[in-house]
Amino acid sequence: MNKVYIKKVHFIMEILSFVMILGGIILVIVYASTHPGEMPIHFDLDGNPDEYGSPWTLVFFPISMLVFNGILFVCLHFVNPKNWNVGVTVTATNAVYLYSDTSLMLSLLELSSGIYTLGFVPASFFARKLLMPISMSWVVLLFVIIILCYCKLLKDRKK
Repeated sequence: MNKVYIKKVHFIMEILSFVMILGGIILVIVYASTHPGEMPIHFDLDGNPDEYGSPWTLVFFPISMLVFNGILFVCLHFVNPKNWNVGVTVTATNAVYLYSDTSLMLSLLELSSGIYTLGFVPASFFARKLLMPISMSWVVLLFVIIILCYCKLLKDRKK
């Protein structure tokens, strides 16, 4: 860990998120291989199925989350933090704090996508009425993470 702003907890959250998403991919493979015929793959706002298809189409969901996490991982580990748009003025005295706050936000976003994947995949097969609440909860969680981390940035910019 040569980047002082990336803490051990950030790495742990990233590892957990990738493990959860890979678990989601495995779950889709297991469920799809044992699920006969077509299943609902899209729902209206009331939770009623309005499109049917192969259960294998669900494999694209955890793969898209893997791509999402991959992009965040690349931003965190391979993009120079001076190129991050943190929304506040970065100085020599507050840089480590602000970059650490941003690293925390990226890691939390990754972790939330792993948790969302593990909730979404089983619900797709067994509890379809939960898909909308699970998805809306994830969107709210994303906003909460971003807002709280930005508030922390605003506080730490004065250091």
